[in-house]
Amino acid sequence: MTPAQSDQFDDYGCACRCLIALANANGNPITKEQFLDRFINEPQFWFWKAQKQCGLTDTGLILDLIRALKLGTSFQVFFNKTEVRRRINERLTSGVILCTENREMEDGRVKNYFHCSLIGSKLESKGEFYMIPLDLDAKPQRGFAISDSKIDELAGYFLVIQPELEHS
Repeated sequence: MTPAQSDQFDDYGCACRCLIALANANGNPITKEQFLDRFINEPQFWFWKAQKQCGLTDTGLILDLIRALKLGTSFQVFFNKTEVRRRINERLTSGVILCTENREMEDGRVKNYFHCSLIGSKLESKGEFYMIPLDLDAKPQRGFAISDSKIDELAGYFLVIQPELEHS
């Protein structure tokens, strides 16, 4: 990993940072450096070098990474917050990522800006989702509750990871 690739990953790798944090939480530790060294030369990530967008993903690449990191077999996209709550409460997911089309800036303005955030595996006491910010090395920071209205304002939807089935 070059310094330029590390900087690009910091700019474009929000979904990847969520997956790194989930892998670490699920007992499959991996650092940002190990993640990049492992995936940067894979054919499907060609644009990380060619277009200087290291860490950028789409849903197909997210699925490849989920499988490679042994986080699950697939994911489903949900806009229905009630269904996502049910899956969290019933532990029917190995991870939830909130994808937003907009982002609230420090000055309070909302700007068109695609972003992924990690959602906690438990709900707040009022049933609100618990968003876990990650630093640039995918280490969790102190989280906070995010309201349904804020999710709607940010044009949010959820990627709910389907865990691997346990074989008896």
